Amino acid sequence: MTRRSWHHVGFLAALAVAGAVLAPRDVAAQSGSTEEKPKQVKRGGSNLILEGEITAAPDENAFDLIQRLRPSMLRPRAPAGSPEGEGGGIVVYLDNVRLGGTEALRNVQRQTVKEIRFLNAGDATMRFGTGHPSGAILVTTAR
Repeated sequence: MTRRSWHHVGFLAALAVAGAVLAPRDVAAQSGSTEEKPKQVKRGGSNLILEGEITAAPDENAFDLIQRLRPSMLRPRAPAGSPEGEGGGIVVYLDNVRLGGTEALRNVQRQTVKEIRFLNAGDATMRFGTGHPSGAILVTTAR
């Protein structure tokens, strides 16, 4: 091959690489692709599960939902120096009515839940009185 032929081969190779790199964007733009990006679900903080997250979750009940999205909400936070389980675990409230312990969440259907919030022991005591050494979970339903 002559020197000129090698230049043509190099030029064609560079053109092919450039075409391969640019083609996907151009093809998508030319094809009129209406492919939408997945909708971004707004996420609450570590102590809050918002309605969008709840709706998007495949779980059937509130317990499984919390277990999937914010498992730390279900971990008892016993005060320092007190044996585990002494003084009670996390208390669950459904629309501000005391429901029981975390197992009661298994009876709350996900479809009815609007928001789930965890309150630490201090905040739960201020809101509901004594008896919340591990905090509380507040479940708000769509009424």
